[in-house]
Amino acid sequence: MLHFKSIQNTDFTPIAPFIRLKQSRLCDATFGALYFWKNYYETKYAIRDHHLYFSSVILDGTKTFTFPLGLPPYDEALAQLEGYCQQKNIPLIFYPAETLVRPYLEKRYGKNMIWTPWRDAFDYVYDKDAFVSMTGRKYHGQRNHINKFNFLYPNHRFTPICDNTIEAVRAFYIRYAAENIKKDKTAKAEHESILAWLEEYRLCHMFGGCLWVGDRVVGFSVGEHLGDTLHVHIEKADYSYTGAYPKLANSFASYFSTPQTHYINRQDDLGDAGLRRSKLSYRPVFLLEKYTVRVL
Repeated sequence: MLHFKSIQNTDFTPIAPFIRLKQSRLCDATFGALYFWKNYYETKYAIRDHHLYFSSVILDGTKTFTFPLGLPPYDEALAQLEGYCQQKNIPLIFYPAETLVRPYLEKRYGKNMIWTPWRDAFDYVYDKDAFVSMTGRKYHGQRNHINKFNFLYPNHRFTPICDNTIEAVRAFYIRYAAENIKKDKTAKAEHESILAWLEEYRLCHMFGGCLWVGDRVVGFSVGEHLGDTLHVHIEKADYSYTGAYPKLANSFASYFSTPQTHYINRQDDLGDAGLRRSKLSYRPVFLLEKYTVRVL
C-alpha cells in the first residue's frame, strides 16, 4: 500500500529525479509549486516501485492525486492508487490531469471517467524568444511600459538574488506585503511561503532575480528551469514605479533564459479578471489545460 507523507525540504532530494523525468510543462509538479503551495494544498508524496505520487486537497476540499511520475508502463502504478483509494474508501480523482496522460488513462479505464476542465487553473505558456525580444505590433503596449520605466528610472539594474542582495530583497518584500497582501486564505499561504523562501533561498532548486532603482529593490521574481521551460513562480513589484511589472517580467526572462529554454510558463490566473487580461496581453502561444478526472 502507498504511504503518503508531508514534504520537507530534505525530501526534494529523492523527489528530484522524478520531477526532472516528467514530460509535462505544467507548473504543478515543479519544485517551486511544491515548495510554495505544499501547505495550502496539503500536498503529500509517496515513492514506490520507481514511481512518484502526489496527493493534494483542492479548493472544494476534494482529495486528488497526480498521475504517477516515472517511466512507463503505468498499469501497476495506477493499480497502487486504486488499492489506496479502495482501502481509504475514497474516489480516485486525478488532478491536475492533462491531455498528455489521457491515452494511459483511457487504456486502463476506457470511458469510465469524467473529465472536467478547470479554466481558472490553465497555465499561460509563452514563446521565450518573443517574450524576451517583445518585437512586433502585438507587444506594443508592453514595450511602451518598459520604455517608460527605462526613461523614468535610468539608474535601474537587474541582478540575481544572492548573499549580497537577499537582505535588500527581504526589506522590499516586507514593505510590499504591508501594503498589498490581501486577507484571503490563498494570499496568506503565498505570503508565508515567500517569507520562508527568503530565509532559505538556496534550497529547492530555484533561483531569483531583483529589479533595482538606485540602491532600492523595487521588485523580485523566483523561478526554475525544467526541461525546455523557464517556470516563473513568484513575481512582486512596487506599483508606484511606472512599468515595474513588465520590466521585471522581461528582465527575469532575459537574464535567466538559456539556449535550452524555448518556453516560459507564467502559471495560471486563479480566475482573477485583471490577472487574466494581463497574462493574455503578453500573447501566450498556448494555454496548458488542466482537468479533474474522476474514475467511475
